[in-house]
Amino acid sequence: MQKTTLLALLLLACGTVIGLLSCSKSPTDVAVDTANAVGHKLLDPLVLKDASAQAERMVAYLSDKPECEIYKARMREAGKGSPYEATTQRGFVQTQQDACKAGCCKPQ
Repeated sequence: MQKTTLLALLLLACGTVIGLLSCSKSPTDVAVDTANAVGHKLLDPLVLKDASAQAERMVAYLSDKPECEIYKARMREAGKGSPYEATTQRGFVQTQQDACKAGCCKPQ
């Protein structure tokens, strides 16, 4: 097993035992709280903080002509938002559409 999996299981077991001994919460509540804490520890590094990687992938589809730099800059600016919000995705789509109308999209 991986180190993180072993650590997660150890944390889960310790949290459950401590919670059961304290008796301030039901065993189910303690188990759920511990599982949530372990889940956050394991998944937080995987959560994207911004959409910059997506923006760079989309910039690759734009032309290298000088007049297209404005669309690349707009795409990178939109990439500063959260990848999980609709406004960020809408910014990407709108910028891509504007770039294509201006002749700045590479043929696919």
